[in-house]
Amino acid sequence: MNKTKWGLTFIHVTIAVGFSIAMARHIADHSWDLHARNHAFQATIWLITIHTLGVIITWNAYPQKWAWYTLLITALLFFGGYFAALFVIPQSGAPGINDDILIATFAVIYLAILAVDRKKIL
Repeated sequence: MNKTKWGLTFIHVTIAVGFSIAMARHIADHSWDLHARNHAFQATIWLITIHTLGVIITWNAYPQKWAWYTLLITALLFFGGYFAALFVIPQSGAPGINDDILIATFAVIYLAILAVDRKKIL
């Protein structure tokens, strides 16, 4: 079970740090108006909060059934939201295919970890 917890934690921390670094560039970008930069800052705080809660749930409540479902729903919304945004606004100048592949890889690994544990938990 510790390998599972460390795997989920690695993904949460890596995404929180990576997105925070990317968002810091947007927040500091003076070509963005202040209102957009404000929303970028808010989104960064929310992102850090979601992934911090993911780590807390992973280490303190997992493998309880409610924790498994919470992590699954969070992952589906987070990763699904990333790709939904690319679909809804395809010309947004999103990071690029390498970042998309990295996020997709994290999504597959995260969901695979949860899928493997599903039989033990549910």
